[in-house]
Amino acid sequence: MFAPFGLWLGVRFGIGPLAAVLAGALVSAGIEATQIAVPGRSATLGDIVWNAVGALLGVALLGLLRRTTMPESTNHAVGAAAAFTAWVLFAGALTIPQGTDSQYFGMWTPALDYMPQYQGSVRSAELDGNLIPRGGPLPDASAIPRALLGTWSLEATVVVGPAPPAVAAIVAIYDGDQREIALLGADGNDLVWRERLLADRMKMDKPDVRFSGALTPFTEGTEVTLSVRRAGTVRCLAVDAVERCSPSATIDRSWAFLRWVGGSSAWHDALDVLWLLALSLPIGFLSRTIGQTCAAGSLATAAVLVAVVLTPLGPPGPLEVLGGVAGVATGRWIRWMALRNHDAWSPSTASR
Repeated sequence: MFAPFGLWLGVRFGIGPLAAVLAGALVSAGIEATQIAVPGRSATLGDIVWNAVGALLGVALLGLLRRTTMPESTNHAVGAAAAFTAWVLFAGALTIPQGTDSQYFGMWTPALDYMPQYQGSVRSAELDGNLIPRGGPLPDASAIPRALLGTWSLEATVVVGPAPPAVAAIVAIYDGDQREIALLGADGNDLVWRERLLADRMKMDKPDVRFSGALTPFTEGTEVTLSVRRAGTVRCLAVDAVERCSPSATIDRSWAFLRWVGGSSAWHDALDVLWLLALSLPIGFLSRTIGQTCAAGSLATAAVLVAVVLTPLGPPGPLEVLGGVAGVATGRWIRWMALRNHDAWSPSTASR
């Protein structure tokens, strides 16, 4: 957590490793001291140690990066753009739907160990005209798996229950090995859709598709029709006649393949912007000239276009694009600061 703090200290003041450790320990100790007065929080020596190490890592990282930004260094911007390209194409592949060879089973408001049970009820549910049973094998062992890999529509008549504290399945399809194939559920008042992707097969995390606030207008006991359909790379969720469509995953939300975290839509949107900023920052930092920045940026942009065309991955939104541009600009600024303060990293300065 204190690695960015150490990085900032190195850029702003040109301090060495020992000073970074001391500064990180002092600031962390101050933070820990304030937690003594906060109910439910406690101060620990371990946090101080780890934060001091984080500050040291930040300064060490800056030293490593500065070695790549000296005038005699080679152009590393292409490498940064290639890494960006590799991640985008990999993330695109992770969004490809994946079925299994096992028997599929339908479930209505199942009681599962790893999520709360939805307290509403289901009147009926079907996928492309095929009944999804309350609990038992699906009637056509081959039609359902094929349908989920193509264009499909799932519809359920549901009696609304209380808003669950986390994702709760309303209608779900699992296979005989208890692997989740598809899930239509609720998280608070959000309508949530999940389906099995290549990411699941590779034991990675994944984002879900949400219709934020979809169930807010309805009181408990109200009967509604929930539906989700696939149209190309887009998933459209609806409550009665109100529908919202979005890709199953987007480039800016590809962080979710590493670790999906809950929270509000605003929180997820902020993470999207920060993720693109982080992915694009090395392109600006490792570019020696504006021309190299433009060339590397063009390669990264081409990767985004290829991923959008060839995979189910959706494009970033305007705000996320600005985050990517800000990342390149921030990288250029850090590089400029590193070069300006290069003299502070002479052996005599670093040993202070």
